[in-house]
Amino acid sequence: MINPTTVKALTPTQSIFAVLGALCNKPELLAESSVKLNKYDFPNPLHKIIFFAINNLISENGTVKELSAFDIDTYLQKFERYYKIWDSGKGIDYIQSAKDETNIPLFKENYHRVKKMSILRKYVDEGFDISGLYDIMNTDPDIQAKQEHTIDNMGESDLISYFTRKALELKSEVSEWVEDDQKHFEAGSNIEDLLETLKEAPDVGFPFRSRYFNTLFGGMKPKKFMLRSGGTGATKTRQALADLMFISCSKIYSPKRDKWFSLGVVEPTLLISTELEIDELQKMLLSFITRIDPKIIASGNYDSKTLSILSEGVQVLKEAPFYIVEMEDFNVEDVENEIEKYILNYKVRYIDFDYIQPTPKLSKEVQDTFGSQQREDQILATLSRKLKDIAKNNNVFIASSTQLNGYGSSDDPYVSRTQTALRGSKAIADKVDYGVIMAKPTNKDLKNLKNIISDPISNKKPNAKPTMSYWCYKNRGGESMIVIWTYLEAGTMREKPLFITDYNYDLVDMKETRIILDDNGDYHVDEKIDF
Repeated sequence: MINPTTVKALTPTQSIFAVLGALCNKPELLAESSVKLNKYDFPNPLHKIIFFAINNLISENGTVKELSAFDIDTYLQKFERYYKIWDSGKGIDYIQSAKDETNIPLFKENYHRVKKMSILRKYVDEGFDISGLYDIMNTDPDIQAKQEHTIDNMGESDLISYFTRKALELKSEVSEWVEDDQKHFEAGSNIEDLLETLKEAPDVGFPFRSRYFNTLFGGMKPKKFMLRSGGTGATKTRQALADLMFISCSKIYSPKRDKWFSLGVVEPTLLISTELEIDELQKMLLSFITRIDPKIIASGNYDSKTLSILSEGVQVLKEAPFYIVEMEDFNVEDVENEIEKYILNYKVRYIDFDYIQPTPKLSKEVQDTFGSQQREDQILATLSRKLKDIAKNNNVFIASSTQLNGYGSSDDPYVSRTQTALRGSKAIADKVDYGVIMAKPTNKDLKNLKNIISDPISNKKPNAKPTMSYWCYKNRGGESMIVIWTYLEAGTMREKPLFITDYNYDLVDMKETRIILDDNGDYHVDEKIDF
């Protein structure tokens, strides 16, 4: 528990004096949404009682009337114990002086000082060492001035982030003390049990929309991190939305059959959007699930049939455990806290972070961690590694995406369609389990694929040219350097896989895998079915 000496050192009496005087002279300050004062901001009993009276008088009478010292005196006379503290502390003189001396334009400055000290007191009370930031025992004037300058330039959220990082660093350090990275076993130990387990529960995760992705990666397995990259217009966000929609929505409409089809077991999902606003995302989702062109949806002019399908789609989305968070400026701590909140509170296990990019908060956090300014590639690689750690530590599947750099326009697919083309650095892909680059086929691609496109046996949609390609350059424990060529309607995300090749454009024979999750949470591989 915090001792009285520390409480006194962390109590900004002058700022409290100014805040209480300002609230009496201008009560509407307390009604502002950005002002969140409470009794814990006033550790001194007299200050606490004065705030109690001001707060209640404003609540009961509104903010129109200026409060006088005698208003507070009259109010507190109803509370014998409080009035004794008020009277012995010469409350009337205190408040009158505060009202006379307060400077309203400096209210916010004094308010934030009060809140910062409250935060520091709370952390000390919970056992945190704050001396690295604000050492109350140090008497060196230069050090004191430096500390005050640091606190003055930090917001309340910066203080909280500082101690959160300290806690995460401590968690990481002590975890290493108890985790034994060395594992010893014989090659054949318990291998019969392994086979029995696999017969009961195949080593697969929740199915992707693409059954070729299921074949390559075994579905969205827990603890895995997938990185989808592409240039502008490569449908990175749309791919993320469509995958999560297939997980969390109960059914989808098929124009071909003019009916709704069940998508099977529903699971909670989370999209963290760093660019698009909620209404843009919702229009995309509505188009995907109804297969109605987004231009028609945007027009607002619907016939009765279209309106009926859209209304059903709206209901499906309303019932779906599909959570979306908008996060424009963020750091690693923000991302980790948000993901863990949804894992704990909403049982989310499938997450897409859209997308890996530098932000002011992220750059500052990495700089604070390493003690110096870091290059963009180091910053992006740090975030990528953290996303993999979150997936592993929380037993969830996470996908994210990046832009491409200048190498993305190279004619050599071993350059433009590998981690070399990732914006920032190929180090971003170091911790990735599945790495895919999405690209619209180039003229060179189509020329190299000419014979396959025209072959009715090889091409599942004879003579149809692919409109999208997925270049799998990394696949831990599976086949890589594989390209899936597909016919994709970007608006509705209706998709027809056409054929598979390697990076040399040679045809690859690969079967589609359909993974089904039953009501008991068990996975099975079932026959192919088209929607």
